[in-house]
Amino acid sequence: MSTVLIVDDEQPVLRALKRLLHRDDYRLITADNGAMAMDLLREEEIAVIVCDQRMPRITGAEVLSAAYQLQPDSVRITLTGYSDFTSVQRSVNDGHVQQLLLKPWNDDHLRTTIADAVRSFEQRQEHKRLTRLVEAQKIELESLNADLERRIEDRTSELRDRCTELNQMRRELEQSLCDTVNVLAATLESHSPNVGFHSQRVAELASRIALRVGLDEREMKDVEFAARLHELGRIIGPPSKGPDDDSSTAPSALHIAELGHRIVSRVAGFERVAEAILRHPTPFGQKGAGESLPMASRILAVANAYDDISRHLDKPTIVRRRAAADALREASGSRLDPRIVDATLRMFDDDARNNPVATEVQVSALNVHEGMVLARSIENSEGVLLLKEGTELTERMIERIRKLGLTGDLLDGVWVFGASDAPPAAPPTHPAPTPAPSTSPMARPARAVSESPVAETPHEAPQVEVFDISAEVEKARREILVVDDSLMICNAIRRELRIVGVSVSIAGSGESALRLLKTHRFCAAIVDLMMPEMSGRELVQRLRQIAPAMKCVILTGNATKSAVISMAGEPNVAAFLTKPWTTERLVGAIEKAINGGRAE
Repeated sequence: MSTVLIVDDEQPVLRALKRLLHRDDYRLITADNGAMAMDLLREEEIAVIVCDQRMPRITGAEVLSAAYQLQPDSVRITLTGYSDFTSVQRSVNDGHVQQLLLKPWNDDHLRTTIADAVRSFEQRQEHKRLTRLVEAQKIELESLNADLERRIEDRTSELRDRCTELNQMRRELEQSLCDTVNVLAATLESHSPNVGFHSQRVAELASRIALRVGLDEREMKDVEFAARLHELGRIIGPPSKGPDDDSSTAPSALHIAELGHRIVSRVAGFERVAEAILRHPTPFGQKGAGESLPMASRILAVANAYDDISRHLDKPTIVRRRAAADALREASGSRLDPRIVDATLRMFDDDARNNPVATEVQVSALNVHEGMVLARSIENSEGVLLLKEGTELTERMIERIRKLGLTGDLLDGVWVFGASDAPPAAPPTHPAPTPAPSTSPMARPARAVSESPVAETPHEAPQVEVFDISAEVEKARREILVVDDSLMICNAIRRELRIVGVSVSIAGSGESALRLLKTHRFCAAIVDLMMPEMSGRELVQRLRQIAPAMKCVILTGNATKSAVISMAGEPNVAAFLTKPWTTERLVGAIEKAINGGRAE
């Protein structure tokens, strides 16, 4: 309850005011002099003070001024019976009086004025209380917020560390799966080399199709793994000549898929791969199949069918590709998914526009030269694959080919990529001039022009025009090493650099690259910065010790900016190449590496 103090030196006035106000809802106290009023102001909280203006010794103005100093929140009212303007002005100015009441007063007006003053005081006090409460709650909230931020930061740090651990575990798991695939693929290749090469080709094509149809990274891995292992069921039986083996004892494709599924499904994490292997022989048009078949199975079926058809035809590459494409169109909708077939054929059309197929020419086994590229694989009389298509011939390979030619195993000659379909001109009476070597280190070495496809007579040697390969041109030939855990990326680089005459060897990991460097020498290397197990930076540092003269081009994709910057200081880093790249940038980076440049 609020307190009202009435100060007046006349007792009748005090009694009259007490009678008038005693029923109102506040506590009423009185003082008959200024000194007593000041004591009460020091002892109690006063809501309203009503003070007479003219009092002996201490005037009302002095009392109200003291009240303002002691309790500035109280409401101060002057009660006067004189029209002394000077004293009233002093009360208002010094005592900060809010109301002025005159004697004699009107009872209702006086009661209303005091009640309003009490209510005003209580509102101000409530406002102050709420303000103090808000300030206290604000301080408490700030403290809680600071504590919450610390806890969030601690939790975020824990989650970040956990995320790093999980990413490391994921990379280790992915590397473990890749290693498992490599072991199984190597087992298949050692059991049946032809089948192993077939699986590699299918994996390369299937990966390109998967990229074409827009699969994500995980689905593309499933496609690649399933393609590499889809013939794994053959290791349970006797060695096979390959997917074209049509002997009576050859297992069916469905049986091979079931055996492969049985093997692969036992590997943790390969459930989707095993399912793709099992169902890829299932015709797309079969009742209940169609879209219910896994996407990896449908892509694998198209890639496998294409390779089976193109490998079976003893025709030039361009003819085989057209025949295989026609076969895919014929099987579209019945055996193969028409959407995948359409994407594959459009991809082949783009390849034909961007990278025209080189013309194939046939030369005798005794007329092959180092640097030629095989247009068709070479098999012995028993059908065993000796050298696969796309191989660039080396001195050792040429010796083997010439021995086969002398023994009669290569009577039909060797198919290589040449420059023209037309038969060569008659040989000149003088040796043909050696073409001037290109000044670019990317120049493709000169190839021997094919001998005429006209049948040889037993009394006349074949007419062959052969260009001498000068020392300068031979020196310009380059061989580089590509290190990337993605076979698709490695093969894409190989295809693009083959156009400009650069030979490419592939390593799927840092360890494989180091093993390869024990027996081979390369003039440059392309290294993926974000490889699992051994990072690109660690490999580059080890390459600097093993082959200090060899410069590296660093492939960057999702690498952090700091990782790229840290590589810029390596002395054997010549350039950086961002995925996806253009052929022009790829060739420029390789030229810089071959010329011994440094990354800027």
